[in-house]
Amino acid sequence: MVGGPRHVHRAAHDGDPDGTAGSALSPLFGRAADIEQLCRRITAGHRLTTLTGPVGVGKSRLAAAVGEQLRACHRHRVHTVDFAPSPGAAGHGAPGPGTVDPLPGSGGRQLLIMDNCEFAAPELAFAVVDLLMSDDTVDVLATRRSPLGVHCERLFPVRPLPTPRPGEVLPAGRLVRIPSVALLLHAVAAIRPDFTVTEGNRSAIADLCHELDGLPLALEYAAARFRIHEPATLAAAVRSGLEELTGGRRIPPWRHTSLRTALAEHLHTLSPDATALLKRLARLETDFTLHDAEAAGSRPAEARRLLETLVDQQFVQAHEEGDGQRRFSLLRTTRTFLREAGHEPPCLLTRRQRQVAELVALGLTNRAIARRLGISEWTAVNHVRQVLKKLEVSSRVEVASWVAQRGACAPPERALPRQPQPPAVSRS
Repeated sequence: MVGGPRHVHRAAHDGDPDGTAGSALSPLFGRAADIEQLCRRITAGHRLTTLTGPVGVGKSRLAAAVGEQLRACHRHRVHTVDFAPSPGAAGHGAPGPGTVDPLPGSGGRQLLIMDNCEFAAPELAFAVVDLLMSDDTVDVLATRRSPLGVHCERLFPVRPLPTPRPGEVLPAGRLVRIPSVALLLHAVAAIRPDFTVTEGNRSAIADLCHELDGLPLALEYAAARFRIHEPATLAAAVRSGLEELTGGRRIPPWRHTSLRTALAEHLHTLSPDATALLKRLARLETDFTLHDAEAAGSRPAEARRLLETLVDQQFVQAHEEGDGQRRFSLLRTTRTFLREAGHEPPCLLTRRQRQVAELVALGLTNRAIARRLGISEWTAVNHVRQVLKKLEVSSRVEVASWVAQRGACAPPERALPRQPQPPAVSRS
């Protein structure tokens, strides 16, 4: 974990002097109303706003777009600090990409965008309150999967992009204007410029966007598979599992290499009791009520507490029905992830593989790992290959990032054997 109080105070006067941190390299679909509403909130005096939402919903992109709008229209000075692990820091000691050298005071309003706050130290929330109390020119826009939990915080849930209704057959002209479809087609055009919406594939495109819940991350991964898939075969594959949702051109590359990896990372933040309830709820075929959740738990009071955690952590979505009753649901991608037959979380390593991963994170070569563990170099090479395969990553930097984020989430390990010391030389 990174990002203690000193990083927050420093970040308020760091950032991008031109306000271009996180500028979009591609269009942002379906978020115009969100950007307008957030800008109104901030300019109206809401000093701490937290964007919450499920994995892959696009919180970081939305925050960057709000910063651009405030800089352009309201002359805010915009600074960004990203708490996600970076390759250089390997998740330790300093904020990730997004901070630069200190800037002189601007004399006007300043917006501090704090991105990926789930990776920050627990003291972050208190440091933010101290910052807001000590400098009344600063507003804070944070992104986090769950609330920071301080009294001055205003939440802004970021919803998945709208998708076509199941079974609805739309003309191609209307279909391509739906934000999730527009994003998918834009990403597909980058790798398959000749692809077009036709009478034969429009229904499958609609089904695919619906199955992926309108999640931008999932849609980008799906677009990468259009090199070999047609919409109908990809939609069928996604209905049975998430194995196809990998690759793509993600920035930065060391974060997530597949949707399963992203969901597994989030799942490991839950307690065993919350995970058990979530898996039981995933077996329900439809939306469910509080009573259904209580029945799925061991005790009603405990089930209510765990359900509140699952809602806060964005595993479960809460919504109002026309009859005024509160109902709950899981995203289809989350349900599929939890139901995948024989699925083993990508981060479930054996004890020996965990030891190897920790040594990789320390920067040791295969030969050095072999010496440290008392095994052959060929065995060390095989262990590293298995670690990369199970974590669904392709580089040692990504392994280091995984080790930095997991901490005690993995199974307990035996202590690494001590490196043998050279025999003492007598000087007599």
